[in-house]
Amino acid sequence: MSHGLQLNFATSRPEPASGLFGRPVFALGFRPFFLLGALMAAGWLVLWLLAYAGKIDLHAYAGAVAWHSHEMLFGFAVAIIAGFLLTAVQNWTGVSMPKGAPLAGLVALWLAGRLAMIFAGALPGYVVFAADILFLPLLGISIALPIIRSKNRRNLVFIPIFVLLTLANLGFHLDATNVVPGIGGASIQLALNVIVAVMVLIGGRVIPFFTRNALGLTTGNQPAILNKLALGSVFAVLLLDVFFFQTLAVGVASLVAGLLNFARMWGWNGSKSFKNPLLWVLHIGYAFIALGLVLRGIALLPGGSSLVPISAATHALTAGAIGVLTLGMMARVALGHTGRPLVVKPIISWTFALIIAAALLRVLAPIVFPAFYLTAIIIAGAVWSLAFLVYAITYFPILTTPRPDGRPG
Repeated sequence: MSHGLQLNFATSRPEPASGLFGRPVFALGFRPFFLLGALMAAGWLVLWLLAYAGKIDLHAYAGAVAWHSHEMLFGFAVAIIAGFLLTAVQNWTGVSMPKGAPLAGLVALWLAGRLAMIFAGALPGYVVFAADILFLPLLGISIALPIIRSKNRRNLVFIPIFVLLTLANLGFHLDATNVVPGIGGASIQLALNVIVAVMVLIGGRVIPFFTRNALGLTTGNQPAILNKLALGSVFAVLLLDVFFFQTLAVGVASLVAGLLNFARMWGWNGSKSFKNPLLWVLHIGYAFIALGLVLRGIALLPGGSSLVPISAATHALTAGAIGVLTLGMMARVALGHTGRPLVVKPIISWTFALIIAAALLRVLAPIVFPAFYLTAIIIAGAVWSLAFLVYAITYFPILTTPRPDGRPG
């Protein structure tokens, strides 16, 4: 299974050392990063809602809106990507990934960045910069080395992806510290575009694969040319947005990319997946990507912003695609990689429904409910936050205890 998510344990791998770093939570990357990422999504969004409502002052050194954007992308989304890739690359390459003390070190770097960002108002800018800048390049090296060593050409694309994420984070901090003023917004947009490309890349591999396997189907993918066009169009949006930031060219490319990705989904048998929560949540999460791209395309057309505010498109990609797709992947990967049946508890099924509803409300609020915008945002944010809190509580024993089958990981 070159693109599946189950690890191959045919080759024995050493267990982490005993003691603190030998605990199950440091056995493989998905464990600490999924747990901490879910807790962060729940807690940090509540802080943002309080700040947005004027109840607290975050004292963020780049401003509260920039803090929220940065932390949801470079904090939460990157944590889930880290957990996924630190797990999946081991399967793709057969090379053991960081565990034990090295994994704990990566987690500590990620935590340092989050704490520095939240206490940025009380810290010198260079301290915040230094605390947050190291995690992404070291994570990228941890992922790149096994890919290169194993000559796993199919996944070499993740190397430039981490270079771009690192550059985007660097740009954000250079703006926040007034070294290169004015590039913060473009840096955040670059990070969002890269994360969307990662979701399209991984989602296009695993969603039809999971669906075929779970439903016992022999079909369920699109022609290779459509897959290439759908993925290529998203990378085209990324590049155009670098050189023609938020212009008509980006709008047209986004609209085309959204339509191509809707078309790509057509053959994935999504309509047959609605008895299986671990499937339908992924299909709906991917649909938010296509929806967000279409909405961005409309918003950037002449006069389009009067119909679709750019914030609606952005939150279709963030609250919708990132939120829904990551929650679904976190639920599935944690079960599969701890040797448990791929069946979620009813509370998780309801949690999937809640986060989808919250994302839809956040997207529709500026379009359909402008008079109740603040109320709608607070309700949507609170429900979205609750979804990740429920995940963290429900999956805490799964992520922090040994596999019931006694295997490593």
